[in-house]
Amino acid sequence: MPFRPMPFHGELFKGYIIRLASRNGRDELKDFVKAFEIAAVAKRIYVVGTPEHQRFIEVLSNSMGVDCAALAKYFEQEKEVQVLDWLSSRHILVNHPSVCPKCVAKHGYLKADWHLYYATHCHEHECKLWNRCPQCGKLLTWNGMLLDGCPSCALKWKNVSPIKAELPSSQVALSNVQGQAKLELIKQIILKLNIGLRPFDASFQKLRDIDKYVCDLEAHVEHAFQLAHSKDAMVQLKVKRIQHWQSKVAGKPQVELFNKLDAANDYLFNRLDTESGHTIGESVEPKESSHQVLTSHRRLNASPDKACLELTWPQLKDTLKINEERIKSLIRGGLIPGRMHMNSPDKVSPCRVDDVVAFFRDIKQQALPLVASNDEKHQDEFIAWGDDKALSKYKLKTHELIKPVSSGELPIYAPDHHDHVFEDFRFCASSLEQMFGSRAANTDFRKPTKKQSA
Repeated sequence: MPFRPMPFHGELFKGYIIRLASRNGRDELKDFVKAFEIAAVAKRIYVVGTPEHQRFIEVLSNSMGVDCAALAKYFEQEKEVQVLDWLSSRHILVNHPSVCPKCVAKHGYLKADWHLYYATHCHEHECKLWNRCPQCGKLLTWNGMLLDGCPSCALKWKNVSPIKAELPSSQVALSNVQGQAKLELIKQIILKLNIGLRPFDASFQKLRDIDKYVCDLEAHVEHAFQLAHSKDAMVQLKVKRIQHWQSKVAGKPQVELFNKLDAANDYLFNRLDTESGHTIGESVEPKESSHQVLTSHRRLNASPDKACLELTWPQLKDTLKINEERIKSLIRGGLIPGRMHMNSPDKVSPCRVDDVVAFFRDIKQQALPLVASNDEKHQDEFIAWGDDKALSKYKLKTHELIKPVSSGELPIYAPDHHDHVFEDFRFCASSLEQMFGSRAANTDFRKPTKKQSA
């Protein structure tokens, strides 16, 4: 290798390889990599921190005649970001480059900060980063020509001037911190990004192909940043989430029930860093990204407009006060609304928010009014939904009473208002005594039929 320029501080590793290849007469990255007997499709060699990257940089340093540790040190910050949660998701973009055309024209290299997954702007020139050419509209590619202009249409960066834009508060904060402080800020944004991308989802699980299905991350990253540092932003979103679900299920308000379902997400919402000193911009209106970023299971089991209503088994357990296996059995038996797993028809998928509300309203429709709460006999006469300890007197559990309640054979009682939770439903002790007796002699309702348990 005749020309061996060293990296610039802050240069992206993959950008450095592009520059090194171009300096040695090879604009095509794959041709340069093949010279080191490395598969051209081995993307993980560009993910700093992977074993594949380590092997590549050892071969590269030997070829250049430089110390491997000294070469690797230039990309230490990139490594620290990339391995924040041990590569469970990429934090540095390696599929397509992002550039500030002014910076590339001025400095001649690609900055690692532009390829931080959560970076959307260039702080120096106060403009949005480009991943598409403004002239031909094509995505930019990893090619030596990128250091001068668009690899597709040869538009020169020195001839363009990006439009200035007010920097979002998240981008100001990212540009103002370095080292460990920067890593801590990135961690806060990572923690809230699933919410920033899908703010109205009833549950938050790992997302996929974000760079493929979300063309502009700016609003989502800014929202995640605000949720990480502003209690007001978090409180406002919680209210809007309830309103969103209410609009989806329609009918009478179910605020208490929705709050119960959403309590499982408090571990995400309540983790705030309000002492960081970062300036928080004007509140960002929550924006929902495409449901395509959900896992294939979630996409198959719900239409796009209902995808936000999907729940997890722990949420259902806490809300219905019934364990997971019992809930599955009740869904199979048609006693609770639900659906089977689209990819594995023998498996049951968790109920959605609208399923839980439909089930609640069915029970509520049959419920008789409770006696006044100040009635001295109230506590002795009724047993709360989910109080399996009290039901054990009759050798019963809550899930075993759903069938007789649904059939109308066992009365159930509820407050005279609609906005409450399942624990506010009551079973009458005398009715249980009459139907089941103290030894639960009648077991018809306690054991599912073979068809139900199939």
